[in-house]
Amino acid sequence: MFYHFSFPKLIFRTSLILVIAYHLIQRNTPYSELGASYFDRHEKPQLKKNRLIKQLEKLGYQVSVEPVSVAS
Repeated sequence: MFYHFSFPKLIFRTSLILVIAYHLIQRNTPYSELGASYFDRHEKPQLKKNRLIKQLEKLGYQVSVEPVSVAS
């Protein structure tokens, strides 16, 4: 099978793997997957809100956001 890789993409991916390997060796720790929801758990709420609004606007929606009042 023939795979077509562009050279810059190949260099980019190779450099990512080397950076990961460097940090694993430096810290003497095994590789552990962060998980699919890692960035969702660590993203600041305001930044996440702005990012999601921009995504909806790119899809052609007009977005207005109002905070929900919490009844106690």
